[in-house]
Amino acid sequence: MATTRLTQPIREAIMKKLLHRAFLDRAQAVVDRQADFARRVYEDALKPHLTAIAAVPAGWLPTDDDIKVSFGTDYTQLDFGSGLSYSVHATLRACGAKALTGPGGNRVELPFPSKFRGQCLKVYDHKHPLAEEFRDLQVEQKALVAEVEKAQRTMKATLESVTTVKKLIEVWPEVEEFAKHYLESGERKAILPAIPRAELNRALGLPPQEKVLDEVAGGTVA
Repeated sequence: MATTRLTQPIREAIMKKLLHRAFLDRAQAVVDRQADFARRVYEDALKPHLTAIAAVPAGWLPTDDDIKVSFGTDYTQLDFGSGLSYSVHATLRACGAKALTGPGGNRVELPFPSKFRGQCLKVYDHKHPLAEEFRDLQVEQKALVAEVEKAQRTMKATLESVTTVKKLIEVWPEVEEFAKHYLESGERKAILPAIPRAELNRALGLPPQEKVLDEVAGGTVA
């Protein structure tokens, strides 16, 4: 009986499912905090002008999707949709995180008087609370990216250690819920490659809680 080969597209699809399950909520929360931070910096930097800006009818002022400021010597461009850069970090995107969007799914834009567009609007002392928060957000993103990339490397090595979907489920049974859609019947192989199951399962929160509950409900767990 035929067994589906574990092709590169299937490997990538399984990795995507696992990354989304394990990291999507945390990755999106990081992006959301960064976008909120960008908006608060906008409100702080333009505080003397916010009342006048609010009094202008909608659509009369030009808009922009980012604000430029300096935190100490760190000149930076904060995006109102994605936070610390113009787009969501590639590793966080791989987890399913998305930038905030404005009306019609377009980029988030806020009103700017013409003379302020494209300018460095404020220089914050490195001890200012917003400067400290900026550094904290950088550290938070770096730590999560490192964690995700470590999990990606381990998953990639494991997925490349086998050649069929059936063998993958045999050596890593906790991943069955994510791989079984690509499975066809096949003969069990005698020799199974060694993989770092414990490390992968801790990093990705496996097995899925819903599978454990199903087994308990079905009487398969003592």
